[in-house]
Order: sequence, then C-alpha cells, then structure tokens
Amino acid sequence: MTFTEKIFTRLKENPYFEGYKFCKSPTSFYKKTKGRKETIGISFYYPPFFQEYIESAVAQIYPYYDVRFDILHRWFYKFDFRSPLAKRLNSSISYIPDMFGLGLRNDFKYPLNEASFEEYFPKLQDEIITCSSMLFPRFQTLEQLYEFEVQTILDLVPPSLITGIWDWIYQRVDAVSRRIWHEQSCTWIFQSLALCLIVAPDNYPRWKEIILDQIERRHKKKEPNMEHYYYRLDEIFDCLEHYDFSKELAKMNKQ
Repeated sequence: MTFTEKIFTRLKENPYFEGYKFCKSPTSFYKKTKGRKETIGISFYYPPFFQEYIESAVAQIYPYYDVRFDILHRWFYKFDFRSPLAKRLNSSISYIPDMFGLGLRNDFKYPLNEASFEEYFPKLQDEIITCSSMLFPRFQTLEQLYEFEVQTILDLVPPSLITGIWDWIYQRVDAVSRRIWHEQSCTWIFQSLALCLIVAPDNYPRWKEIILDQIERRHKKKEPNMEHYYYRLDEIFDCLEHYDFSKELAKMNKQ
C-alpha cells in the first residue's frame, strides 16, 4: 500500500466520507449525484531518494478539491483531443483553499515514518473535512458556478471595452484570482461559454466577446493547446449554439 493509499484508507473510516468512492489513479475520493461530481484529491511531492532516508524524510502534501458538471463537458467531447480518461477527469472548477481567502491551508509537511503517521493524520483529516465542507457547498448548482466564474467578470469589465479585455482584467486582480480563471486551461473557455448559455443566455453575446478576446490573446502567444482549437472555432461555436441541453438539464433537476 502506498503512502497516499494509506491516507485514503484511513479517511474512509470516517463517517464524513460515507458515499465517497475511492479512485486509485489519480488517488482521490469522489461522489456523484445527478450529473455532478465532487472530488477530493491529494498531490504529493517526495524528496529525492526519500526511500533511503525514510525515517527522516518529509513529504509535501497538497489537497485539492474539484467539482464537475457533466453537462458542461460532454458536448465538447468531439472536439477535445485528449484521451477518454482525461476528458472524464476534467473538472468544471478545481481549487485549492487559499483561492477563497478563508484562512485554510494549502499544504502540509508530512513525515513519512510510521510513528509520525499517527501524529499527523488527524490534523490532515480535520483540514480536509473543514475545507471540503466549506468549499463544496459553494458549487452545488450551475447557477452558483456561473455567479463565481462568469458574472464576476461581467460585473468587472466595462461594457464599452471590446479589445484588450483580459490584459485590463489582469492589471486589476491578484494572482490568486487569475488561478481561479484558469489562465492556462483551454477547455475552461468552452465550458464557460456553455455555462453562460445555459444559465444566463441573455448574457451570452457579451460573454462570447470577452472569451474571444481571451482566445485571440492566447493565439498571439501561439499556445499549443489553443492552436488545436483556434481553426475550428466556427464549428465549435455552431455546435454549442445549436446544442440541446434540455435532456441533461431534466436529468439533473429530476427529484
């Protein structure tokens, strides 16, 4: 059993995690309900040659929290060049605690010897429970995600601003907020368009203008992932704007 698996095995004993299933790769807990999945994962950094110094080695542990709404992703599968597994694992929002200014920890230094495991595990478990219980309720619905990711920017950007929008935004927000807006993610761009079209279709034309500015910004930098999609934009937009989300919405809303 790996060190990561050991942590999750112990976490499963806590009633808080009832209903979560264990995923071995990537090592995580997940729970699915009506087209929505929430994931608790842990990334590790092991020091070089830690096996040789196991009694004194310290791992850096980074818990992370994902929420995925399938409806924002499935329409895009035909354009997504990644593997089927990568598509299924793609989240609608992935976050670490400091993105919300709640005073929650991002990482833990965790000695790898057996004696220290029992000392440090309760602290890690308490933090994961605290973070997930505070963060997951913020994204229970598409409307909550829309308010956080789309409306936040719509409220920030002057309606008269047409070009250079994201340069203007990045001059006015901190590095944490930039992480929230997935600066390095391409699929987020198209998921956010679907999100706006579903939740607030009247705002879609303005949001599309803002997203097109982001796309052009990345195209000028010749970002490889964006280049894959750039010359199919008309096809992607046509698919999205004529896509029927009604059946998936009905399943999500079914009692």
